[in-house]
Formats: sequence, C-alpha cells, structure tokens
Amino acid sequence: MKKFFLTLAMMVAFMGVVNAQGRFEVKDMDSFKLHTYYTNDPMGDAAFIVETANGLVTIDAPLLKDNWEEFSNYARELHKHIDYNIINFHEGGDPKAATMRPEGMTKFMSEGMYDSMMKGFQQNFGDKMLDRPSGPSTEIKFGETLNSNGVTYKFEQAPAGGFPGATIIIGEKIRHTHSAPNEAHITGMSAPNAAAVDVAIDDLQKALASGCELFIGSHGGAVNKAVVENQLEYLQTVQRLLKQEKTADAFVAALKKAYPGKAGEDALPQVAANLYK
Repeated sequence: MKKFFLTLAMMVAFMGVVNAQGRFEVKDMDSFKLHTYYTNDPMGDAAFIVETANGLVTIDAPLLKDNWEEFSNYARELHKHIDYNIINFHEGGDPKAATMRPEGMTKFMSEGMYDSMMKGFQQNFGDKMLDRPSGPSTEIKFGETLNSNGVTYKFEQAPAGGFPGATIIIGEKIRHTHSAPNEAHITGMSAPNAAAVDVAIDDLQKALASGCELFIGSHGGAVNKAVVENQLEYLQTVQRLLKQEKTADAFVAALKKAYPGKAGEDALPQVAANLYK
C-alpha cells in the first residue's frame, strides 16, 4: 500500500493543477438513479449521487473546488435534500458536512500514509483544494446496511492490500469499490506483486456473483458486467502466463501477443518487474 501512496503522490506532482470541467452520466436503476460525475481531475477521480424520489446520497464527493462547485450545483438542480454524504475511499465535499464512513476509515484517513498523501495534495493544489472534512463522522460496521429512502447500502470489507474502505452494494444492483474494472492492461500500481493479481481475481469473481448490474469505482466511474467479465478473463491469463513464463521479458512478450493493441502496454515492464521480483 505504501508504494501506491508514493506513486499517486508523484503522479499528481508531475501532472500539476488542472481547472477541470467534469461530465455527468445518469443510469436509471428503476427505483433510483445513479449520477456518475467524472471529475477530469489529475487523480482521475469519479464521484456519485444516488437519487431517489425523496432524497440524495453522495459517495466520495470531489476534492478540488472547481469540481465541487460543479458537483454541488448539479446536486442542487435535482431539488432534493442530501440525506447522507458517504466517504468511502476519498475525502472531499463540503468540509463541514456530516459524513458516513466504513468502520476504521475516520482514523485511517487522519494519520499515517493517507494523512501524508492529503497533506501532499494540499501543498500541490493549494487554495484550489477544499479544506479536509471536519464535520461529525459516523461509521458503519462491515456487514451492516444503511437504508435511505428505500435504497440499501450494504457495507462489506474491501479486498486486502488497498485502502481499508468498503465494498458497498447499493440497492442490490450497484457495487462500489475503490477502482472500477477497466479494459486496459494492469499497471505497476494495481499489481505491486503476484498476490495482488490473486486478490483482484477473487474480487472480480465476487463481483460477478453479487448479482449487481453496474460496477462503479471512485477511479474509473461506472461500467457494466461485460467489462468485469473481460477483466476477469484477462487477469486469469496474467495468472497463467506468470506460472508459464520463466522470465519477466518472456511474460511481457506473451501478454502482448495474447492482447495485441490493448491499452497500457507501456506499463508492462514495470508490472513484470513487480510480479517476478
């Protein structure tokens, strides 16, 4: 996890500050709607609004002021009260607002590597970043379910190795994790070692067994079941080639041959170095 924080901090430092204008995408889930906000910020964050007939719930609201203004203005145009602000993996949103968090995340975010990362963001972004949340925080234990206007939010423990947040099952139709599945090659950040590939495969299998229709992440936004299936098949190939190929170079060559033209090839030498160390 330490490597993840260091890599993310370096990426943000090199990318600099962008006055980003995001975009919204809306999915009708029958009894509620999901509004996904793609921030276009340097971290590639996504934020979410769950809308019911009588209220709203936000999840991992934006960190930068320009994005927060856009996000909060959009929420106001829905003309409904925000019942809960969930901070699962990312701090952001109205600094004074009450928040709901998975168990242990209030302490985790206030110390150690996460706190250092946020202080680094403050130094890099300056007054373009919102103040960090200081409002009252209520924690939801893993295995417990929050109910808001008839929509359930079941908090399950997130996979080991990443942020100790929650996998949240929303209305039995949406599964929220730190990062959504995607169609690109894995990166050195997502695969720091071979065990991380095994953990990712296990989580994708759980995702497919969950019965959910939509899979969302605070990086990556919203994807459908086909993307999950494709990533699972890809990672199973990675796992097989890792056992089959004796060297990192042979692994990279075999993976490129198996997936010609797949996005993210430039990251494969670092991935291989991680997996073969």
